[in-house]
Amino acid sequence: MKKAIFILLAATISISFTIITINTGNAQSDIPVVDISNYPQEAKEGYKIFSQKCIKCHSAAKPLNAPYSGEAWKTTVYRMMRKEGSFLTQKEADKIYAFLVQYSSSRKPAQAVETKGLSPIYAGKKVYQQRGCAACHIVAGVGGKVGPDLTSIGKNRDSEFLYKWLKNPQAIKPATIMPNLNLTDKEIKPLVEYLTSLK
Repeated sequence: MKKAIFILLAATISISFTIITINTGNAQSDIPVVDISNYPQEAKEGYKIFSQKCIKCHSAAKPLNAPYSGEAWKTTVYRMMRKEGSFLTQKEADKIYAFLVQYSSSRKPAQAVETKGLSPIYAGKKVYQQRGCAACHIVAGVGGKVGPDLTSIGKNRDSEFLYKWLKNPQAIKPATIMPNLNLTDKEIKPLVEYLTSLK
């Protein structure tokens, strides 16, 4: 009887350990493989820290798909560092910043979103989706939390303000972490139509 109980207990522990191992593996599966072989040493170390710590709060794809560069990354990384529970030191944040700047500089420039033949609001929604706006903003419960919730943005902002903001955010608020996405007028106009429709 005791032998049977021992075998059952051992089997239960073994199964539990297997499940924990599988779940841990799944948690890491979101980390994309980035070729850092030609990166400076600081950026290589930043990638390692990024892969270990940043994914604890959000997917790795979120920052890697964000259309940031240079100063925008600096503002964003150090803002994350100051968040409660980030457990990032200044040196670690510096290295993550170095990695993200190196990574974003090696990406191809974003192509203008094609909206020909679409209604203004639907065209704007396509720009919103393809230009990575959801990486930082929420609409109807979906998206990131770095920037403000845009679910009802049309109630609070008019089209004139939104156009100027999307054209050059820093011209309105120099300290904003919102990057200048270098949107074309053909992208901004339908995007404004979409955003003002959110009420």
